[in-house]
Amino acid sequence: MKVIATAAAKGGVGKTSIAVNLAVLAARAGVRSLLWDLDPQAASTHCLRMNVTMNGGAAKMLGGES
Repeated sequence: MKVIATAAAKGGVGKTSIAVNLAVLAARAGVRSLLWDLDPQAASTHCLRMNVTMNGGAAKMLGGES
């Protein structure tokens, strides 16, 4: 398993675009991929045209309640 993460303290530097494009390219190449969108604005989810709602968000999931 390989893990690739994108992070930066400053907004607007392309983290979401990079993450979405890497996930899409990996999937097209036949590599099983997981893009985990922890952004409260759900920008990656929006880019992939997904409509997912989860009450409590990532904090609830990571807290073991879900």
